[in-house]
Amino acid sequence: MIKPMMPSFVFARCPDVEHEGGFLLAGILVVDLPAADRRKMRVIEDIVEELAERAQSGVLGDELTVGWRGDREPENAINQYDDLTLAAWARGCLKIVVRVDPDTDGEVQAERLYH
Repeated sequence: MIKPMMPSFVFARCPDVEHEGGFLLAGILVVDLPAADRRKMRVIEDIVEELAERAQSGVLGDELTVGWRGDREPENAINQYDDLTLAAWARGCLKIVVRVDPDTDGEVQAERLYH
């Protein structure tokens, strides 16, 4: 039996916050990284930049966005619609509040929520 593969990140978009706050993108980013360092923070910035570009182009939906190592969903990927499995995975992950203001040329406002 092959062990199920967990995602590298999950983004829960908050369209109501985007609409009310005038943001290009808003939500919670859950990232499977140990304690953050400069290199890892760059990975987080890259994820948020990609999400913002997808939101601006209109291809980012309102459902969960799941990212996989290697940019492809593996055959043994967990079921991304299994809330209990995702919640258990997220307990040990870094959670970040993301806000992207369209008036700042896509400058990202992100703050660590909790770990």
